[in-house]
Amino acid sequence: MIGAALTYLRDKVNTHLQDGETDSGQPLVVFIEGDKIDPLSIQSGRVNILVVNVEEERELRGANPYYDERSQRINPDIPLTISALFIARFNDYPTSWNYLTDIIRFFQSHPVLERVDNQTQSSINMPDGIESLRCEMISLNFQQQNEVWGALRITQHPALLYKIKLVTLRDPHPQSSEKTTDIIVKLMDKEKAEAIDGMIDSNTT
Repeated sequence: MIGAALTYLRDKVNTHLQDGETDSGQPLVVFIEGDKIDPLSIQSGRVNILVVNVEEERELRGANPYYDERSQRINPDIPLTISALFIARFNDYPTSWNYLTDIIRFFQSHPVLERVDNQTQSSINMPDGIESLRCEMISLNFQQQNEVWGALRITQHPALLYKIKLVTLRDPHPQSSEKTTDIIVKLMDKEKAEAIDGMIDSNTT
């Protein structure tokens, strides 16, 4: 789910930035190469996407658990926030910032990417299970910037940090309706028994 959301976001930004291609016809916005993380390698002539944190939005999570219309016992969705760095590395320093400026403009006009957008741009489909992605730029002070780049153990590059909110993980294994129905019946029988006991107690007092 997280990988699908990141791929969708990368493709949307690629489409916005000069049709998403460099002079060589290669994608402009790319992910960090998985086999070049230690030490971290930033591709030259590209805008690199690197996830630096994933956290759960606990205050948005529903109660545990709940039952759907088919009497299936389901754990609540997990709303996530992904912190992603857009790192630009070009030989011409101003060019790096020009591309990052274009990314700011993209998110300025598309702060929320929704499934309904696919009706007009069917070539890039929102992944199943995700209704929307809310993108917010995060400003870091000097100390926070030093901590981020120090943790990555690389020289500071022109970069933007965005939080991508509400990536939801659904429960892939809800209990079968038969098993859950038995649970509900037992709970109802228990409630009825308690109600009867309460009536008996009130009549005897």
